[in-house]
Amino acid sequence: MTPVYRVAGTVPNDSPLRALAGHTITLPARDRADAARRAAELVQAGAEPVVWSARPVPWTPIALGLAAAVLGALAAAITAILNGHELLYGLAAGAMLLLGAALFPVLNHLEMDR
Repeated sequence: MTPVYRVAGTVPNDSPLRALAGHTITLPARDRADAARRAAELVQAGAEPVVWSARPVPWTPIALGLAAAVLGALAAAITAILNGHELLYGLAAGAMLLLGAALFPVLNHLEMDR
């Protein structure tokens, strides 16, 4: 499940944590209590915490829309082939390839959010 909050903090230059964590630390949090606990951890490390709400992306409607567009391009390609329009079925085939390629990262994000 995608975290609802993100807690970030900038580590001071003289902190020994900077060698391990780098300049900025970002931590996920599932609820307000978790975000407060993460912010307290950053304060203990000497960082100034910032908490913000992460907006979830609705990947399911995006995936369904892309899949419908691929099927629409398939229908256009079949119609163009049956009517003998070479340019149109070439364009429809290109659209199917591009939409199908766009579908893979969307499905990956959808699977990661589960």
